Amino acid sequence: MDVAKSEREPLKLAAHNCELFVVTIEVAEKDFLWDSFIESLPNGSIAEAFAQHGFLKAFCNRRSKQIDYRAQVDVHKADEDSKSPKMHFHFILRPTTALKRTDEQPPFAEEIFQWMHQFISNDTSVSLWEQVDFAFSSAQYRSVFSLPSVLSGPLNSTENEIFEGARMVGVALSLQSNRVGVSSARQTVTKKSIMVHLSRRIDTSPQKLLSIENDVAVLRTVAFSTVRTRREKK
Repeated sequence: MDVAKSEREPLKLAAHNCELFVVTIEVAEKDFLWDSFIESLPNGSIAEAFAQHGFLKAFCNRRSKQIDYRAQVDVHKADEDSKSPKMHFHFILRPTTALKRTDEQPPFAEEIFQWMHQFISNDTSVSLWEQVDFAFSSAQYRSVFSLPSVLSGPLNSTENEIFEGARMVGVALSLQSNRVGVSSARQTVTKKSIMVHLSRRIDTSPQKLLSIENDVAVLRTVAFSTVRTRREKK
C-alpha cells in the first residue's frame, strides 16, 4: 500500500531548537484497519506477533539527510477491558546522524506519520497529545522569568536556612484554555541551555497526520516567547 502523500517541508529538528517530539494518538479500535496494517508490516514474524498480541514497538531510521531524526513507534491496545476499546499510536522523534541500515525496509522516519494515516478510518475522531522539548543556548538567550535567581535574605521566602543561597533554575506553568491547545509549560535553566518543555492536547481528524510535522514550528513559537535574545556587549 502506498504511503499517503501531502505537500510538506521535510522536518529538521535542529532548525527549530527541538530535541524531542513526542506524539500520542488515540482512536477507537473499530476505526483501526487491522488487516491492512498487518499486511503492510515488512517482517513476517513482526506481523504474526502483532496479529496475536496487538502490540508493536519498532525503530524507523531516516532514509535521507533531508531530515535529522529517528522515529520510535509503539502501537498497542489502550484498554482491552473497556466497553469502547481504543488503540494508541505513540511516536518519539529524536535527533540522529545515522541513516537507514542496508537491509532496512520502509516505513522510514520521514514518512511514519503519513504511513500510519492510511490505517485509520477517515471519518473517525482522533485524540492527539504532543510533548516537545526545545533547547536555547544560554549564551545567546536569557529567560523571561529571571531564571536563575538566588534565594537570599528577603528573597528566601522559605525562611529555612538550608535554602539560603540556593539557585532557583526552573518554573512550571499550567495554562488556561488557548487557541494552540498548550496545557502546560516548563522551563529549566542550565549553564549551557534554557530547556522548554510544552504539552499539548487537541481533538482532531486523521488528516492531521499528513502535516503533523508542522506542529514543531508552531510550538517552537510558543517556546520562543519564554526567552529573550541577549544584547551583545560593546
